[in-house]
Amino acid sequence: MTLLEVYTNILSTDKDRIIDEVFSSLSKEIIELNQNQLSYGLNAEGKKFRRYKNAAYSNKKARMNSRPGIGIPDLKVKGNFWEDFKTDIRSGVIDIYSTNFVAEFLEDGTSKMQAFDNIYGLTPESMEVLRDDFLTLFNDKLKAEIGL
Repeated sequence: MTLLEVYTNILSTDKDRIIDEVFSSLSKEIIELNQNQLSYGLNAEGKKFRRYKNAAYSNKKARMNSRPGIGIPDLKVKGNFWEDFKTDIRSGVIDIYSTNFVAEFLEDGTSKMQAFDNIYGLTPESMEVLRDDFLTLFNDKLKAEIGL
């Protein structure tokens, strides 16, 4: 293959589609990174969630998971909310969400639950972890598409 053919193939390749395919293949890793952040009480901006108001519940939760610190939510009790995490990838945008019924209460603060901001998404540190895997997969797919 000549350099001109490689160049022409690169120009004609739908790179946005490849990006979406790579992110889709990394969906499980993206969800695990988001869940790991939550296990430390961190939102998508890397900030700790607001403390629980109920001291007794704070202590109970700290016994269940000490990583976030006493009083800092990890949004996990039985794990159903976390287990129902999904991703949608469109035009290079990653949308993380939970299909669990509790999601609505956590996102909006309805009922007796407080609202939590930026539950879904990756911190800059998590994005850095994802970056190497993304670049490797993107490079491999692009090479295959252009015939290298």
